[in-house]
Amino acid sequence: MAAPYTSQEFAREMAALGLTPGDGPFAVATSGGPDSMALALLFAGWGKATYLIFDHGLRNGSAAEARQVGQWLENKGHSHKILTWQGAKPTSDIQAQARAARYQALEGWCRSNGVTALLLGHTHDDQAETFLMRLLRGSGVDGLAAMAAVAPPVTGNNGPKLVRPLLGVAKARLKEFLKAEGQDYITDPSNENPAFLRVQVRRLLAASDIEGFNADTLVKTASRMARVKGVLDSLTREVLKNSLQVFDEGYGRLDTPGLLAAPEEIGLRALSKALVAFGGGRYPPRLEKLERLYQALKEKDFSGATLAGCQIFPDHDGFIYFCREASKISQTLSLNPGERAIWDRRFEVSLKEGGTPGEVRALGEGGWTSLVQNHPGLKQTPIPFPVKVGLPALFTSGGVVEVPHLHFPASNGHLAISDPVAAKLL
Repeated sequence: MAAPYTSQEFAREMAALGLTPGDGPFAVATSGGPDSMALALLFAGWGKATYLIFDHGLRNGSAAEARQVGQWLENKGHSHKILTWQGAKPTSDIQAQARAARYQALEGWCRSNGVTALLLGHTHDDQAETFLMRLLRGSGVDGLAAMAAVAPPVTGNNGPKLVRPLLGVAKARLKEFLKAEGQDYITDPSNENPAFLRVQVRRLLAASDIEGFNADTLVKTASRMARVKGVLDSLTREVLKNSLQVFDEGYGRLDTPGLLAAPEEIGLRALSKALVAFGGGRYPPRLEKLERLYQALKEKDFSGATLAGCQIFPDHDGFIYFCREASKISQTLSLNPGERAIWDRRFEVSLKEGGTPGEVRALGEGGWTSLVQNHPGLKQTPIPFPVKVGLPALFTSGGVVEVPHLHFPASNGHLAISDPVAAKLL
């Protein structure tokens, strides 16, 4: 029988991660399963947090389970918030879409409430399963590094950091901790559904009698891959720093020879990071598509391309430009005075008090045409045209009323925009 995990061990792990109780505000993702319930109790003995419960609504009884978890927390005097997945639910790729919706809800709440760190209950077992799943899918170094103990947010650059203090702890020890605390937990039947790859991998690990094929070995290998990833990331940042200029309008100018002078692996990684950042994506493009673009950039007659929501084009100055592919921008964001939100995964937008409620969406070719008809001086703005039509603009029933990046209007504007792209890249 495994020894119960202790609060003293948890405190040491939090210190090793560089965190103190005064570093908050904190939030703890609490599904009600054994891992997250153990994390909730352990954290409560260490510091103060808001406990976030996500009701995915994918099965009957999920709402009641969320309320039960909330009651457990309330009984111990801990504040909690139940977040629900609104809208139609998927019928395929359910686990991946549910994961994306969960992070969107959790990180969105944290952004809105000033939370700087979101704690997650991933364990040693989860890390081993993640490594093996990615190995089976043919992942490279980044994928095989599995989960980091401290990582940036999934849904944008300017959200809470993700903290996983239990990555080195076996699930069995957490269950023993809960048993000692007299705390019940929720059992999710999907965790036993063999239709899901994670469940298949879990059963494979449990049933294996091959020497060395166990969670400890897999986690050690993931840790070594993480070290390699750290070196590659450092080299990639250096290449980006020296060869890519990032502009506040959310686009970049690449010194192609500088990129191509780096080892090909580093050049590919730098190119991938640029595409994700400027394209507003969540995941990098497939390697074969990335390699084709990399080879195309070597050609003197490169005329442009689109990939991962990003438009890549040469300009008269001899540089290659990266910007959001305007035709792929679909988000229309209703915004009222005093509100703040993330638009197109690239910009944080807010409407100052006194501003006119409206919708934030891409300026578009139509918006640009109407704007320069009344304000022809804007044609002289030294921003490439593909960038202009993808800029965030405030629309009302009367049309375009504000485009901050074009300094329109010249004064008394109320739409404020911050650009997280540079921080994401460098």
